Amino acid sequence: MDIQPTLTDNAFCIRPLVEADIAELAKAAADPLIWEQHPAKERGVEAQFIPYAYKLLETGGTVVFIKKDEDRIIGCSKFYPAPNAPQDMSIGFTFIQRVFWGKGVNFALKSLMFNHLFQSEERVWLHIAPENFRSQRATEKLGACKTGSFEIDPLNTGIASMHYCYLLTKAAWNEHIQS
Repeated sequence: MDIQPTLTDNAFCIRPLVEADIAELAKAAADPLIWEQHPAKERGVEAQFIPYAYKLLETGGTVVFIKKDEDRIIGCSKFYPAPNAPQDMSIGFTFIQRVFWGKGVNFALKSLMFNHLFQSEERVWLHIAPENFRSQRATEKLGACKTGSFEIDPLNTGIASMHYCYLLTKAAWNEHIQS
């Protein structure tokens, strides 16, 4: 399974994060409202974001979202082994600039990512902090179901925290995109 893929459609390119992207990614993350419901509420502050971005780079599997017609980074996400189900993969650490919320962009980007994983996987997990209601709703709109909660530390920071575990099966995804 390639966790550093390049994926494209007509509007977006998803490609591996490289060190040269970090400053532009920090600008995309600078809106404090992106992090309003996130446990790391100060993540949009450059001094907080830069070390986080380097950790994403160091741990691998992180991809940036590029809006093709503007040729700019608008967010990122990460492929990683599911801590609650190590035989499965996860998608998480996703953020998209607020100007793209509610316009189908999350669905388009996650579609590329899910379709990539479902070439070899039957199940994909998403882990969301309990206070992040916006991400929970967005994940449920993708057809994923909450299965419980689990303490995870997917970036190996030494600090685990409780996350809701959402499962999306290949069959449920195929049914969701056909409806």
